[in-house]
Amino acid sequence: MELPGERSWLVFADGSGAGDRLASRLRATGARCRVAHRGSDFAADGMDAFTLRAEAPEDWKQLLEAVRRGRAAATFGLFVDFGRAG
Repeated sequence: MELPGERSWLVFADGSGAGDRLASRLRATGARCRVAHRGSDFAADGMDAFTLRAEAPEDWKQLLEAVRRGRAAATFGLFVDFGRAG
């Protein structure tokens, strides 16, 4: 994998595993990678793992605030793989 230009990533992952595999590959290059999964409410597991309700704007706000607090000057890329629940 070619080293990405961005050093901090936020990946939205569904149950297919593609987002989690991408996060693993990015981490292997030395990038910081935060992963968000669909869940029944907002939760942060440490600094780099999150769950949120895709339909709840307040969860998105909490996620982006948590990412900002974790590394205020971070630039991050985005990979969307956030399939429907169920």
